[in-house]
Amino acid sequence: MLASAGLAVARFHYRGVGNSAMVPASLEAFTRDALDATLAVRGSASVSRSAFLGVGVGALVAAGALQSYPEAPLALWKPVLDGARFFRDFFRARLVAATRLGGAARATTDELLARLANDGQVDVMGFTVSAELYESLTASGVTELLPRQVRSGLLQPFRGSRAAGAERLAEECRTWGCPVDVQPIKLPEDPWFIPDGAEAAAAVMAIEQELMATTRDWLLRLW
Repeated sequence: MLASAGLAVARFHYRGVGNSAMVPASLEAFTRDALDATLAVRGSASVSRSAFLGVGVGALVAAGALQSYPEAPLALWKPVLDGARFFRDFFRARLVAATRLGGAARATTDELLARLANDGQVDVMGFTVSAELYESLTASGVTELLPRQVRSGLLQPFRGSRAAGAERLAEECRTWGCPVDVQPIKLPEDPWFIPDGAEAAAAVMAIEQELMATTRDWLLRLW
């Protein structure tokens, strides 16, 4: 959608993801990847200005990358504003998912954290979480990562407690002189537990279209 509007776009996977060779995963490493992708686009296309889009935990990465491009607009979809809270929700989601399937989780959260400390990594709902990634994210928040220079921001959180956190972040940014627009969205249910099926998929697709169109129109107004 952005490309069809005439904007150069880079969507990338972090090093170590997919078929990449294994490399240490951390917020700092992910931020370097985002900056490398930005440099690649600026070097290969007629690009004089950049914007960053962070999705979920990618909000922390985008906020960190913004320190190198403080003039860039920042859009955050369903943003994770606090890494420690994210992992609390993540581990809770694992327990709820196991209950939904009619069983019990194989290990408690405390047991998972102990295994993480002892083994250096742990599998949670099909995702491998390394101790380095866990420590770097739980110590990070969007507010602390954002530079204080004036820029434009668009926050599109889920409604409810997550939207309240986004509103607090927006208010703080405005005290820095940064105009931030908050536009909460609503999913059929909590995003951790959206069931499979055509009806749910159609609802999510409609929300994604709304997210994309809002971001496109916001960015074109700025530029």
